Amino acid sequence: MLDEVLKWVPVGTAVLTGIAAWIAWSVKRGLVSHEELDSSMRETRRQIGEINNRLIRVEAELDHVPTRDAINDLATRIYEMNGCLSGVKRQLDLLLQHHMKRDGE
Repeated sequence: MLDEVLKWVPVGTAVLTGIAAWIAWSVKRGLVSHEELDSSMRETRRQIGEINNRLIRVEAELDHVPTRDAINDLATRIYEMNGCLSGVKRQLDLLLQHHMKRDGE
């Protein structure tokens, strides 16, 4: 019985060695080298820098966009000016009518 077990030891060793080699290969394949990690980190930092620059430009542009209160104030002033211009137009019409009557006499 022991002789038969000893006969299969080299086969078992070979199978276990193969399994260990396959596990080592799988683990190594899943790991990232230092060079790949450094390259990926440099690319990520570059992309973050680009996004940061874009964000700074967008924020600078947004500083020039009027607020809701400023737009409402402008609309109110335009409405008031429209009222004033209507009054001026009415006075000009009256003056024009007055001068046309005088010129007709």
